[in-house]
Amino acid sequence: MVVYEQPATLVTASAVKLQGCYVHLNNEDENLKYRISTSESMTIESCQKDCSRYTYRYFGVANKTECYCGDSLRKEQTSNECNYRCPGNLKQICGGSEYMVVYEQPDILPAASAVKLEGCYFHYDDPSSNLRRYKSSNESMTIESCQKDCSVTTDRYFGVISGTHCYCGDLIMSAQLSLKKCPGNPEQICGGFDSMVVYEQLL
Repeated sequence: MVVYEQPATLVTASAVKLQGCYVHLNNEDENLKYRISTSESMTIESCQKDCSRYTYRYFGVANKTECYCGDSLRKEQTSNECNYRCPGNLKQICGGSEYMVVYEQPDILPAASAVKLEGCYFHYDDPSSNLRRYKSSNESMTIESCQKDCSVTTDRYFGVISGTHCYCGDLIMSAQLSLKKCPGNPEQICGGFDSMVVYEQLL
Protein backbone atom coordinates (compact mmCIF):
# COMPACT_ATOMS: atom_id res chain seq x y z
CA MET A 1 0.00 0.00 0.00
CA VAL A 2 1.34 3.45 -0.98
CA VAL A 3 0.48 5.77 1.93
CA TYR A 4 0.42 9.59 1.95
CA GLU A 5 -0.22 12.09 4.73
CA GLN A 6 -3.12 14.49 4.15
CA PRO A 7 -2.52 18.29 4.10
CA ALA A 8 -4.59 20.72 6.13
CA THR A 9 -7.41 22.31 4.11
CA LEU A 10 -8.62 25.18 6.33
CA VAL A 11 -8.08 28.65 4.89
CA THR A 12 -8.94 32.07 6.31
CA ALA A 13 -12.02 33.94 5.19
CA SER A 14 -9.81 36.33 3.21
CA ALA A 15 -8.65 33.41 1.01
CA VAL A 16 -12.15 32.45 -0.18
CA LYS A 17 -14.14 34.25 -2.87
CA LEU A 18 -17.37 36.01 -1.89
CA GLN A 19 -20.19 35.16 -4.31
CA GLY A 20 -22.88 37.35 -2.78
CA CYS A 21 -26.15 37.22 -0.85
CA TYR A 22 -28.74 34.68 -2.05
CA VAL A 23 -32.35 33.81 -1.23
CA HIS A 24 -32.60 30.81 1.10
CA LEU A 25 -36.09 29.35 1.60
CA ASN A 26 -35.41 25.73 2.66
CA ASN A 27 -36.94 23.94 -0.31
CA GLU A 28 -35.74 21.40 -2.89
CA ASP A 29 -34.84 24.06 -5.46
CA GLU A 30 -32.52 25.75 -3.00
CA ASN A 31 -29.04 27.15 -3.19
CA LEU A 32 -26.57 24.99 -1.23
CA LYS A 33 -29.24 22.62 0.07
CA TYR A 34 -26.91 20.49 2.23
CA ARG A 35 -26.93 21.79 5.80
CA ILE A 36 -23.69 20.54 7.34
CA SER A 37 -23.63 22.18 10.76
CA THR A 38 -25.28 24.63 13.16
CA SER A 39 -23.34 26.64 15.72
CA GLU A 40 -24.10 29.45 18.15
CA SER A 41 -20.51 30.62 17.59
CA MET A 42 -20.59 30.45 13.77
CA THR A 43 -17.90 32.17 11.69
CA ILE A 44 -17.07 32.08 7.98
CA GLU A 45 -13.93 30.06 8.77
CA SER A 46 -15.79 27.42 10.78
CA CYS A 47 -18.34 26.91 7.99
CA GLN A 48 -15.55 26.74 5.40
CA LYS A 49 -13.78 24.11 7.49
CA ASP A 50 -16.93 21.99 7.84
CA CYS A 51 -17.66 22.11 4.09
CA SER A 52 -14.04 21.51 3.02
CA ARG A 53 -14.36 17.92 4.27
CA TYR A 54 -16.88 17.20 1.51
CA THR A 55 -15.14 18.88 -1.47
CA TYR A 56 -18.17 21.04 -2.39
CA ARG A 57 -17.49 24.08 -4.55
CA TYR A 58 -19.50 26.56 -2.44
CA PHE A 59 -20.31 27.12 1.22
CA GLY A 60 -22.62 29.61 2.86
CA VAL A 61 -24.13 30.77 6.14
CA ALA A 62 -27.81 31.59 6.70
CA ASN A 63 -29.75 32.86 9.73
CA LYS A 64 -26.53 33.56 11.70
CA THR A 65 -25.88 29.96 12.74
CA GLU A 66 -26.54 27.55 9.83
CA CYS A 67 -23.75 26.30 7.53
CA TYR A 68 -24.59 24.91 4.08
CA CYS A 69 -22.57 23.38 1.23
CA GLY A 70 -23.22 22.67 -2.45
CA ASP A 71 -21.93 22.74 -6.00
CA SER A 72 -24.44 25.05 -7.73
CA LEU A 73 -26.20 28.38 -7.24
CA ARG A 74 -29.73 28.55 -8.69
CA LYS A 75 -31.48 31.63 -7.34
CA GLU A 76 -30.35 35.15 -8.15
CA GLN A 77 -28.49 37.12 -5.54
CA THR A 78 -29.60 40.26 -3.75
CA SER A 79 -27.40 43.08 -2.53
CA ASN A 80 -28.61 44.12 0.91
CA GLU A 81 -30.56 41.38 2.71
CA CYS A 82 -27.59 39.64 4.32
CA ASN A 83 -27.22 41.78 7.43
CA TYR A 84 -26.84 39.34 10.36
CA ARG A 85 -23.50 39.45 12.15
CA CYS A 86 -21.74 36.14 12.78
CA PRO A 87 -22.07 35.27 16.49
CA GLY A 88 -18.48 33.97 16.55
CA ASN A 89 -17.03 37.05 14.81
CA LEU A 90 -19.11 40.22 14.76
CA LYS A 91 -16.95 41.65 11.96
CA GLN A 92 -18.33 39.01 9.57
CA ILE A 93 -21.77 38.66 7.95
CA CYS A 94 -23.63 35.35 8.40
CA GLY A 95 -26.60 35.77 6.07
CA GLY A 96 -30.00 37.11 6.96
CA SER A 97 -33.57 36.00 7.59
CA GLU A 98 -34.18 33.64 4.62
CA TYR A 99 -30.95 34.84 3.00
CA MET A 100 -27.52 33.24 2.75
CA VAL A 101 -24.07 34.73 2.24
CA VAL A 102 -22.19 32.43 -0.15
CA TYR A 103 -18.46 31.88 -0.74
CA GLU A 104 -16.55 29.82 -3.28
CA GLN A 105 -13.98 27.41 -1.89
CA PRO A 106 -10.36 27.83 -2.98
CA ASP A 107 -8.66 24.93 -4.72
CA ILE A 108 -8.14 22.70 -1.69
CA LEU A 109 -7.05 19.50 -3.41
CA PRO A 110 -3.25 19.44 -3.59
CA ALA A 111 -1.26 17.73 -6.30
CA ALA A 112 0.49 14.54 -5.27
CA SER A 113 3.70 16.56 -4.90
CA ALA A 114 2.02 18.53 -2.05
CA VAL A 115 1.47 15.46 0.12
CA LYS A 116 4.09 13.60 2.11
CA LEU A 117 5.06 10.12 0.94
CA GLU A 118 5.26 7.81 3.96
CA GLY A 119 6.37 4.65 2.16
CA CYS A 120 5.15 1.27 0.95
CA TYR A 121 3.46 -0.93 3.56
CA PHE A 122 2.01 -4.42 3.79
CA HIS A 123 -1.78 -4.38 3.69
CA TYR A 124 -3.69 -7.43 4.91
CA ASP A 125 -7.44 -7.97 4.89
CA ASP A 126 -7.78 -8.00 8.66
CA PRO A 127 -8.61 -5.47 11.44
CA SER A 128 -4.94 -4.98 12.44
CA SER A 129 -3.83 -3.90 8.97
CA ASN A 130 -2.82 -0.42 7.80
CA LEU A 131 -5.55 2.10 6.82
CA ARG A 132 -8.71 0.09 7.42
CA ARG A 133 -11.28 2.59 6.03
CA TYR A 134 -12.01 1.51 2.44
CA LYS A 135 -13.14 4.39 0.21
CA SER A 136 -13.12 3.58 -3.50
CA SER A 137 -11.97 1.48 -6.43
CA ASN A 138 -11.07 3.06 -9.76
CA GLU A 139 -9.58 1.56 -12.90
CA SER A 140 -8.09 5.01 -13.61
CA MET A 141 -6.71 5.47 -10.08
CA THR A 142 -4.27 8.29 -9.34
CA ILE A 143 -2.85 9.59 -6.06
CA GLU A 144 -4.95 12.76 -6.50
CA SER A 145 -8.22 10.83 -6.89
CA CYS A 146 -7.55 8.76 -3.75
CA GLN A 147 -6.58 11.90 -1.82
CA LYS A 148 -9.85 13.55 -2.87
CA ASP A 149 -11.90 10.54 -1.75
CA CYS A 150 -10.17 10.51 1.64
CA SER A 151 -10.38 14.29 2.12
CA VAL A 152 -14.03 13.90 3.23
CA THR A 153 -12.80 12.02 6.32
CA THR A 154 -10.71 13.25 9.24
CA ASP A 155 -8.10 10.53 8.66
CA ARG A 156 -4.45 11.57 8.62
CA TYR A 157 -3.31 9.15 5.91
CA PHE A 158 -4.50 7.76 2.59
CA GLY A 159 -3.09 4.98 0.44
CA VAL A 160 -3.53 2.87 -2.69
CA ILE A 161 -3.21 -0.91 -2.97
CA SER A 162 -3.07 -3.18 -6.05
CA GLY A 163 -3.13 -0.15 -8.33
CA THR A 164 -6.86 0.54 -8.05
CA HIS A 165 -8.09 0.45 -4.40
CA CYS A 166 -8.10 3.55 -2.17
CA TYR A 167 -8.05 3.42 1.65
CA CYS A 168 -7.99 6.02 4.44
CA GLY A 169 -6.92 5.76 8.08
CA ASP A 170 -4.74 6.88 10.97
CA LEU A 171 -2.63 3.75 11.60
CA ILE A 172 0.45 2.62 9.69
CA MET A 173 2.90 -0.08 10.74
CA SER A 174 6.25 -1.47 9.51
CA ALA A 175 7.25 -0.62 5.93
CA GLN A 176 7.74 -3.20 3.18
CA LEU A 177 8.33 -2.65 -0.53
CA SER A 178 6.23 -3.93 -3.43
CA LEU A 179 5.41 -1.41 -6.15
CA LYS A 180 2.88 -1.08 -8.97
CA LYS A 181 2.31 1.90 -11.29
CA CYS A 182 -0.99 3.80 -11.13
CA PRO A 183 -3.17 2.95 -14.16
CA GLY A 184 -4.38 6.56 -14.40
CA ASN A 185 -0.86 8.00 -14.21
CA PRO A 186 2.09 5.64 -14.89
CA GLU A 187 4.47 8.20 -13.36
CA GLN A 188 2.93 7.48 -9.94
CA ILE A 189 3.11 4.38 -7.71
CA CYS A 190 -0.15 2.78 -6.51
CA GLY A 191 1.11 -0.10 -4.37
CA GLY A 192 1.35 -3.80 -5.16
CA PHE A 193 -0.26 -7.08 -4.18
CA ASP A 194 -0.86 -6.98 -0.40
CA SER A 195 1.17 -3.76 -0.18
CA MET A 196 0.08 -0.12 0.03
CA VAL A 197 2.06 3.05 -0.69
CA VAL A 198 1.12 5.50 2.08
CA TYR A 199 1.02 9.31 1.99
CA GLU A 200 0.46 11.76 4.84
CA GLN A 201 -1.67 14.89 4.44
CA LEU A 202 0.61 17.86 5.18
CA LEU A 203 -0.26 19.83 8.32
